[in-house]
Amino acid sequence: MTMLNKDVLAGALFILVGATGLWLGQDYAIGTAFRMGPGYFPRVLCGLLVLVGAIVALKGVIAGGERPDPIHWRPLIMVTLAVLAFGGMIGNFGLLPAAAVVVFLGATGGPEFRLLEGVIVATLLTAAAIAIFKFGLAMTMPILDLPFLGLKL
Repeated sequence: MTMLNKDVLAGALFILVGATGLWLGQDYAIGTAFRMGPGYFPRVLCGLLVLVGAIVALKGVIAGGERPDPIHWRPLIMVTLAVLAFGGMIGNFGLLPAAAVVVFLGATGGPEFRLLEGVIVATLLTAAAIAIFKFGLAMTMPILDLPFLGLKL
């Protein structure tokens, strides 16, 4: 057994995320339990995340556990790129290309990626996203916005 095991690392990650949330939300008004301000609920959740992280890490230190698996870089990089691409594309090019790119890039991170399957899944999920967000929820976002080609839907 090693001191640096999966539970210790997971607990440390929970503590890091919770502490970051507490730090970022320190300027929000908390209010009271009866009149909650905008920072009340996020602060409670982040505090609970820190608490759960401490419990998980302490359990890992006391009971030990498995060594962590090596980091799989390809899925980490591709999913991160997919999220960043979606954020950069949704406002500039519309939902259709942003959704297609996020699904396709995310799929390329998998170990069994096949081009045809990726294209089919991206097409189906993009159509579902357009149906849900544009028509079902009536969100005001363009489906396709390519001003350099004169296209706007």
